[in-house]
Amino acid sequence: MKLTPEQISSLARLSYLKIDAEAIEVLAKEMSKIMAMVEQVQKVDTSQLSEIVHIDSRTQPLRRDRAVPTTCNLASDAAMEQDGFVVVPKVID
Repeated sequence: MKLTPEQISSLARLSYLKIDAEAIEVLAKEMSKIMAMVEQVQKVDTSQLSEIVHIDSRTQPLRRDRAVPTTCNLASDAAMEQDGFVVVPKVID
């Protein structure tokens, strides 16, 4: 896909970027090369490949989720505290 300087100017305007005319010409050529590489990658036949969710098949070991008694009162350090709980101001109506 060949990008024109007009398309680059339009993208720059939509992105609120100020790019001078000389740089737009260079960007149009460089972006066209990148788009050509993307088109090549899209042509690769991947129909014989199996889908993968993640490249690492190992699972993350998780600890048991259980309450543990503590001697410190975290709510005491909060800006507002009530009955041992942190009071959070309402921010959404």
